[in-house]
Amino acid sequence: MPSAGYRENGVMAGDPISGIDIAGLYEAERIKRDYGAIISIADPDESTLGFRYEPYPEQLILRFADIDAPWPGFPLPTIDHAAEALAFARLNANEDLLVHCSAGVSRSPAVALGIIADRLGDGFEEAALAAVIAKRPEALPNMMVVHHMDEALARGGALVRALLAWQAGRLDLLLRRLQRAAGHLARALAEPR
Repeated sequence: MPSAGYRENGVMAGDPISGIDIAGLYEAERIKRDYGAIISIADPDESTLGFRYEPYPEQLILRFADIDAPWPGFPLPTIDHAAEALAFARLNANEDLLVHCSAGVSRSPAVALGIIADRLGDGFEEAALAAVIAKRPEALPNMMVVHHMDEALARGGALVRALLAWQAGRLDLLLRRLQRAAGHLARALAEPR
């Protein structure tokens, strides 16, 4: 069922975010046919959602690593990825939208945060983050992706500040970020040189 159009003549119409969902790859495999548009985010060597039978939804595939800072050998998210995701979401504003990555914890919540912030408008960055957390409680949006979404939306750091304020004093989130960084280090060290 398509979500309500998010803008009519520049004015908010209906609920602009009810048709946006966030998932990991395995969950997305089960529910992919329920959506009119899908943003798939994967590492360059990782598989994404596939469709064998038509009709299938519009799909944007973005490929970058789940890293919060530059890391040797890992492709970075870029502002071009953010701009592509925003343009795709705007083009498919009247469709239910699924945003997924491999785990549905970092990259897809960050992309969804930018899309929701776009639909809500300037000044609603904290509400956009609250919507992401309500939709995906285990979310820990990727900081680099959020930075690029903020830039693409010309929010002057408001999305990043909302995420930092939410994370402030949350040792559990710091621990999760450190565990993720340790995983990237282990992967990098395990690769043959």
